[in-house]
Amino acid sequence: KELSLTADADGVIKWLSTVYAAFDEVLQRDFKTDIVKIETQHDHFLAVSGIFEPDGMAADLCVDAACRMAQAIANVKQPDGLPTMIKLGVSAGPLSGGVVGMDFPRFSVFGQPVVSAARMASTASPTSHGAVSVHLSKTAANLLSPNFFEQMLPRRGCTLRKCGKGQDIKGLGFQQTWVVERDR
Repeated sequence: KELSLTADADGVIKWLSTVYAAFDEVLQRDFKTDIVKIETQHDHFLAVSGIFEPDGMAADLCVDAACRMAQAIANVKQPDGLPTMIKLGVSAGPLSGGVVGMDFPRFSVFGQPVVSAARMASTASPTSHGAVSVHLSKTAANLLSPNFFEQMLPRRGCTLRKCGKGQDIKGLGFQQTWVVERDR
């Protein structure tokens, strides 16, 4: 957001396009239809899993995708020449979706998990240079499979840790959250 106030608008658009194209490539190459991008708006990217075939692996897939997305932009520079910094958040739960609008209709999803994922991202530690930090709601952390702990975390060189004794999340109240991390 700050870059849009200080950097050249064309540079910001090209940079966001590069970042979102890298995210799209990760989803298309590695997740096919398991994760679906819903929208990009300003500096937010929203994708969901489990909508076509709920199989109990949606949380695993989303965390894995977030890790791969962070790595995919490790060398992308912001318009000011600094490394791209992103914040990643994952939540889980039932959603509603539909086409909204008359003049410029578009598909959108609604529900507590959308708000929770946005709050997880806004309170996440920034990620850059290929490091990984994915902030998870308690709901998402509880849905992670044994395979996630036994195979995906070690393969990615990541760890899962509890975020202190919990925190007050705007609009959602006090809750315990978790983070998946990996240093470069």
